[in-house]
Parts: sequence; C-alpha cells; structure tokens
Amino acid sequence: METETSNKYSVLMLEKGMGVLELLADYHSGLTIQEMCSHLSYPKTTIYRLANTLLEMGYLGKDEDTNHFFLSRKLFRLGLAALGETDMLERAIEPMKRLRDEVKESVMLGTLVGNEAVLLEQVIGSHDFTFMLRPGAHLCLHASAPGKVLLAYQKKEVKEELLNSIRFVKFNDNTITNPKRFKEELEQILENGYGVDVEEEISGVHCIGAPIFNQYGEVVACVWTSGPKGRIPLSVFPKLSVKVRNCAEIISGKLGYKKSKEMKAVKAIIGK
Repeated sequence: METETSNKYSVLMLEKGMGVLELLADYHSGLTIQEMCSHLSYPKTTIYRLANTLLEMGYLGKDEDTNHFFLSRKLFRLGLAALGETDMLERAIEPMKRLRDEVKESVMLGTLVGNEAVLLEQVIGSHDFTFMLRPGAHLCLHASAPGKVLLAYQKKEVKEELLNSIRFVKFNDNTITNPKRFKEELEQILENGYGVDVEEEISGVHCIGAPIFNQYGEVVACVWTSGPKGRIPLSVFPKLSVKVRNCAEIISGKLGYKKSKEMKAVKAIIGK
C-alpha cells in the first residue's frame, strides 16, 4: 500500500510499523495493544496486525502474562550491523566467560543506544548469590560504569550532545549530579582506561567497566562486571580493573583493533 504524502514513494504501513518500533523504544517494559493505541493515532486493528507481524518476524517479544509487547534482541543485531560489528557478540562471549571464571562475578556487555547504555549479553557469575540484568536492560549514562565509559570515549560533538541530554537523577547520596563534577569523572576515565560505579545507582553495588574498540578506533561497546561491595571493595579496584581492561582489549583485538597503532586514532576521534 502506497500513499502520496510528502513522498510519492512513501509506504504507509511501513511508516506505521516503524512508528510502533520507535514508540516501544521509549517503554522498556513494553506496552499492550490498547496502550499503543493511546499513543498512536492508528486504528486498533492496524496496531494489532503490526504488533503480531513484528512478533512473528522476531523484532518484538511478548509477555504472555501481561500482554506487553517489547523490542527484541534482533533489533540490537541490526544496530550492530549498522556499526559493522554483527559478530561482536560471538567474539566477545569467550573472553567474557574467562573473565567470569576468574572473578566469579557476572560479566556484561553493552552498547550505546540513544542516550542510554543497553545490555547486549551477560555471563552469569558463579557465586550462589549473583547479579543478573533483565535482557535488553537500559542503564543511565551518569550513574553506571558502562554508561560513563561509553560516553567518555565518544567524539567531542557527540559527547557534548549527550551531556546536554542527561537528566542527573539522584539515586542516592553517591550519585554524581553536578555536571562539572561529572565531566571531571569522564576525564578520569580517559586517563585510567576504565570507569566505575561506586554505589551510585544501587546502594551496596560496585561496578567496573572498560571500553571495546573496533578496527577504526571507535568505541562500540563496554564490558563490565558488577557485584556487592562486600565482594568488590574499593581495595580490589586496581587489580580488578586490570582484569576487566584485559578482557576488553582481547575483544577489541578480535574486532581488528590494534592498540599500539590505533591509540592516536582514538585520541583524535574523541578530540583529545
């Protein structure tokens, strides 16, 4: 079905399908058909057909208990394809497992989507009590280790745009809410090569993350580990950060990044 709007080649149903996807991108827990109707000026039968077609194609998932439709991980793979990193998950999983075996804590991989860090993959820790994120979980930029790392290594203009978009929500007394203090934190990440979350979003939880680069020296993801501060006290940060950075460097190497030759390119990209 085609319609002559601003473009005579515009496909109306395709536009509406993309409208559904863009709407669900703002609702991480998903929406019901009726809730989508309240946001979009489409007939209920149209949204029903679109949602179920996208579900059959694998671009949406559905919670059968709540009838909520939500974006699936298949869309993340399209995003990785846009970055030219379609096989990143496959190349990252073994180094992540080795890091998990070494530190015993859960290890996660995420990338930047919009102005949030989004979980792509995780390897569950070996402790009886360990951390696990909901698939596709979104993390804020200012109070999470992956969010800070992914922001710190962006190009200067992108970094400024993202900084301006941040709502510095205060989760607890450890959350950095001062923009100037946060920029200093980003500078520290570039100097150290890793970022941390010291109970800044969830009390009692510490995280350490390091950047993953592609062959062009662009940051494409972050690998991090999280655990209770009792098992990851500040005193182990120096040694643990080395392990996390080593994991990140191995994955980066599998993506074609060469540290010795590409570091100047990375500094040029982020405007240092």
